[in-house]
Amino acid sequence: MTMDATSTQPPITAIVYGAGEEVDPLLCALAGRLAAGGVRLAGMVQHAPGPDGRRGCDMELHVLPGGQRMIVSQDRGPGARGCRLDHGLLLDAIGLAEQALPGADLLILNRFGKVEADGGGGRDLIVAAVALGIPVVLAVPWRNIMAFRAFAGELAQEVGLAAFRDSARFFHPDAQRGGPVHPAGPRAIQQEIYP
Repeated sequence: MTMDATSTQPPITAIVYGAGEEVDPLLCALAGRLAAGGVRLAGMVQHAPGPDGRRGCDMELHVLPGGQRMIVSQDRGPGARGCRLDHGLLLDAIGLAEQALPGADLLILNRFGKVEADGGGGRDLIVAAVALGIPVVLAVPWRNIMAFRAFAGELAQEVGLAAFRDSARFFHPDAQRGGPVHPAGPRAIQQEIYP
């Protein structure tokens, strides 16, 4: 990956999580609070399906900033084993997120998943954000960490899910009142992960 970063702070923050850890609610809350604080977002977050959903297989993305809902999984029926991502729908969601990139303060991506680990998906969106000087926050499952490191190299810093969740800096009290999330903006929020 060839990206030029002008800051000494790595432009990409990876929230690394293991099997069974819930990262999606955290990213949804982060996006909501940052948006309420006036941060201009681009990207996508994944919401859990309704009570009838097959939790691991129903992939519902909300594209930022507007929250357009997109189901990006193929419906294989209630007896199906395993999940099937609809690559065309994922690319549609990525295209919508890319349209919001100019003028964004921060790119949030729900996952550096198997598609990205295999060389596709949101990789170009990440490169475009860094080229525009837009910080990136994304979740990386532990099983994809080596592919992510090969992709991002020195342009990324990693933080564990528990450390990210426990950091009050990402859930500034003013955000709950609709005030600024961080007085210095989204880059400062990202930089506080690693002082």
